Amino acid sequence: MPKKKTQKSTKKGSKKSTSKPKEKAQAKKWTTKSVKVDLKRRDILIPDELEETIISEVPKMKYISATEMAKKYNIRISSAKEFLKLLEEKELIKPYLKSRNLMIYTAAK
Repeated sequence: MPKKKTQKSTKKGSKKSTSKPKEKAQAKKWTTKSVKVDLKRRDILIPDELEETIISEVPKMKYISATEMAKKYNIRISSAKEFLKLLEEKELIKPYLKSRNLMIYTAAK
């Protein structure tokens, strides 16, 4: 019978390294800090004085949309949409472009 090969241990004695431990690199932060945004508080209803100025200025504009009106007069978009519909019924403005999401009006001359 052939002789069995003996397995020699390849492990060397465990020696503790005497070198200094490596400094850990700073971990990258993958998130950003949240930034607080100041929300503008806008009027729900349009004041009477503002209504008169809007009625006098809107027919002079090239185009009118609810977002432009809300920005210019500091009112809510929903109240601007309602007011534009009211002006359309009074025939001061007419629809130029109708979309499901956007209505653009022009002056009715």
